[in-house]
Amino acid sequence: ALNNQVEAVRMSSLGKLPTVFKFFKHPTVDPSGIGGNSFFFFFCETEETDNLCPRKEVDKKLQKILDRKRFLLVIDGEVSNSDWNAILGALREDHNGSRIVRIMQGIHKRPRGIAAKNWIELKCFDTKKTTSLFNQRVCMEEKIEDQIKIENFDEVLHGITKGLPLAIVLLSGLVQTKEYPNEWQAVFEHLKSKKSKRLDSILAR
Repeated sequence: ALNNQVEAVRMSSLGKLPTVFKFFKHPTVDPSGIGGNSFFFFFCETEETDNLCPRKEVDKKLQKILDRKRFLLVIDGEVSNSDWNAILGALREDHNGSRIVRIMQGIHKRPRGIAAKNWIELKCFDTKKTTSLFNQRVCMEEKIEDQIKIENFDEVLHGITKGLPLAIVLLSGLVQTKEYPNEWQAVFEHLKSKKSKRLDSILAR
């Protein structure tokens, strides 16, 4: 099976897939190592509801699409060990420089078969970076924390978004739709009080 594997892990909304795109298009990545002129990109979401490619037929579809080609295969979604082994079994032994990237949610230990350089773990922003990104996205002349009367605003903002980039961007976009400071105040007070579902509320918008 294919041994040249790269794995990207961490929570949802951290931007794992864009990171994979950027990494493999970066000029420091040797094109000859991922296929040169014969290289192409194949993206697969492993969802039970995927009518285009039911999970039970993934191995057959991979064999058909990737046969005799040099490829970068990106699998975005939770995959069981049995499904993972089936996917690897569908790939030929002579991979000819092809690569496979597996994107996973949550915290995982690096498997013994994956080299440290091929294990990419994305981390949440700390409080300072969270506030910085939020202010950049809101693009206000005055700092928003000066307009909102909430004690320890930086900590509250980080607590609401958990430092997830997508949550920060979505919250900043929500604030931009509010014209007056008292409306901004209401948004933060509401999200601050909904402790159990505040992050889900942001990401669902």
